[in-house]
Amino acid sequence: MNFHENYDIFITPTTSKTAPRNDTVYHSDDLLERMAQADHLDKESLEKLNWAMFSKALSYTSFVQLHNITGAPAISLPLYTAENGLPLGVQLVAPKMREDWLIALGSLFESNNRFKYYR
Repeated sequence: MNFHENYDIFITPTTSKTAPRNDTVYHSDDLLERMAQADHLDKESLEKLNWAMFSKALSYTSFVQLHNITGAPAISLPLYTAENGLPLGVQLVAPKMREDWLIALGSLFESNNRFKYYR
């Protein structure tokens, strides 16, 4: 059964934790060098290297990955603010070809001053 046969919108957090500092480094110089040589790796080595390269960053964005990969229409709205003042998003996912629902919902939240911004 398709989720959207029973539910119009799927709601998730946008991220699994608050944003890291913008100077956070997720990979070493060694990993960067290995990625530069990735076209010479076999499939198993490339999979391991990809995981090593991106797993830390993916721990923040685990909720959005499925929708990015599948192309499902989704929108993140800044609806909360964490204790440290950083915004926390809520992701809304619509059925295929229903981007208009997401734009309408985003407009509804924005016009009712529901967005929370960094202070």
